[in-house]
Amino acid sequence: MEHNPMRYIRFYLDPWVIMSERLTNEESGRLFKAALVYADTKGEVEPDFSDNENLAGIWVFARSAVDRDMACCQMKRELREYAAYIRRAKRRGLPFEDWRAAGCPKEG
Repeated sequence: MEHNPMRYIRFYLDPWVIMSERLTNEESGRLFKAALVYADTKGEVEPDFSDNENLAGIWVFARSAVDRDMACCQMKRELREYAAYIRRAKRRGLPFEDWRAAGCPKEG
């Protein structure tokens, strides 16, 4: 299993505070750890909250936030790779069309 290079999770406090007011400290810890594992494994490890309706309900919202942030990180990573390629290509005189035709390689 490949680990996610994104080494952080954003928590938007307003929804988390409102949702976590209904949880015990133990449930909050389970939810937090589940979000960390889910993000670290790029969504491959889905938590099992079948024993707790509160956690199962809140996880739906938490998972969508983690998914959104992972997609944002992936897009930023790809844009940085493309920008690096462009810098190298300009030095070497390689046009954008050649980059796309080559399948968008990281190295120019």
